[in-house]
Amino acid sequence: MATKCPKRFFLFTHARTTSNVLTTILAKHPELVYTDYPMHDAFFLGPEALLCRTRGPDAVPQTHEAAKRGETYQIAFNRLLDEVASAERQGKIPFIKEHVYFFMDPNVVARNIPADVPRTVKPCPVVVNRSASKSISNGSYNSLASLPAIRTNPTVLPDSFLESMTPLILFRHPALMIPSFYRAAQRGKLEISIFDEDWPVNASFRWLRLVYDWYASHATGTNATSVMVIDSDDLINSPGFTPRLCARLGIDERKLQTSWEPATKAFRADKGPMVSSFHSTLWDSTGIIRSTRRDCEIDISVEREKLRDEFGAEVGKSMARYIDLAMEDYLYLRERRFH
Repeated sequence: MATKCPKRFFLFTHARTTSNVLTTILAKHPELVYTDYPMHDAFFLGPEALLCRTRGPDAVPQTHEAAKRGETYQIAFNRLLDEVASAERQGKIPFIKEHVYFFMDPNVVARNIPADVPRTVKPCPVVVNRSASKSISNGSYNSLASLPAIRTNPTVLPDSFLESMTPLILFRHPALMIPSFYRAAQRGKLEISIFDEDWPVNASFRWLRLVYDWYASHATGTNATSVMVIDSDDLINSPGFTPRLCARLGIDERKLQTSWEPATKAFRADKGPMVSSFHSTLWDSTGIIRSTRRDCEIDISVEREKLRDEFGAEVGKSMARYIDLAMEDYLYLRERRFH
């Protein structure tokens, strides 16, 4: 008989969906232990890297890159298992955040991009759900880690691990996310191009939808039976949203961090252009920066003109195309959002 799993949260995100705002609000909550981007280095730097885009040589600090060149998905996963177990030994709830395309099955990705876009299909990393530390004695963790590495989900992670998680899925209007991603990637020296192989991956919410669909139809674990879908517009612009979120998660809303100090120069000094670019708005802020309009007020035809003016005809046209393509998945998620 399977051991009942304790509460665990996994936030599935996409870059530029205001996920760093949500995690900043929650990260210092005394009931939670926060882990962010556990698969980042395996995706970008390791021998199984699923990134197809050429990175600028200065995007990541050289010392960090040298240290992580051997980072496989199994190594990253083993470390994550240890962090989950450590949090639970402290009597706390693990809270994990990761951009979903960092650990999507590359075969699933290839099947879900536009047919006219060429794609190099890299080998799918093999990840086994086993204990990374023989010293761990938590019963639920050991029973979970001993389960076979069956995988029906669209990521590279084993079903048994994802089924032990309470899933949260964060999304944002594609007319905001897509140009924001392009700007941040340019600043971060990622050498982004509308013609590179990863552009259709970065400009899509299909990966979040596939995770939602898998949880909705296949997950059988104790924690995974209810998927919480979060619209960034509600998070940022609805003052009553975070208390409702806490009530749903079963954590004390009084312990949320609603304001913070801007990041210091010392903190920013060794982060490198990529991390700095994608975090700059948060690091400069002192709290939630509310929008001047709600997403329901966005006029796609007006946004097309803005894209053309900012990025030029060719890039603007590509962005407009991918915004149109992403709208189906955006609306699908929005219909299922928690509010």
